[in-house]
Amino acid sequence: MSTLWTNLAHPLPGYTPSLAMALWQLEDSRRRTLRWLATVDPALVDWEPGGGEAVNTLGTLLYHIGAIEIDWVFSDILQTGFPADIDRIFDVDVRDESGRLSAIRGQSIDQHLHRLQVARHAVLDALRPMTETDYVRPRTMERYLVSPAWALHHLAQHEAEHRGEMMALISRAPKPPMD
Repeated sequence: MSTLWTNLAHPLPGYTPSLAMALWQLEDSRRRTLRWLATVDPALVDWEPGGGEAVNTLGTLLYHIGAIEIDWVFSDILQTGFPADIDRIFDVDVRDESGRLSAIRGQSIDQHLHRLQVARHAVLDALRPMTETDYVRPRTMERYLVSPAWALHHLAQHEAEHRGEMMALISRAPKPPMD
């Protein structure tokens, strides 16, 4: 008997239906990122190809993924400030003076993963009271309108796209010698 792959969505319990599905998608994207990261040599967290090529390191991208998630949820969706514990772990502006992602170096994969976990818990806790009506209600920002529905879709896609960027980067890293 062959193994049957199961590809089913499991909306997160404790949320309104549409929000529960969007959060499952966000969690699914994170599961895929974590599953891939488990295959990566932790020593490659700050690896860059050299030769002056401007690339974002694994650590920089992991920081960016978490920072952008926090920003969209607390600034745009909830329109509140960041919780103090979040402000402390995302203490570097996401972009430098030239507009590139700020380089985040000298932190272990475990530190980056912990930051992502703390951020995700804050997001899930903050969104729990959201109603179905509020989930689709547009927020008026200075330069755009955005709904939580769109923002959460964007965040799942954002992480997936940066996962692809990380995979492409690490595929170029030197392979350890075979024993």
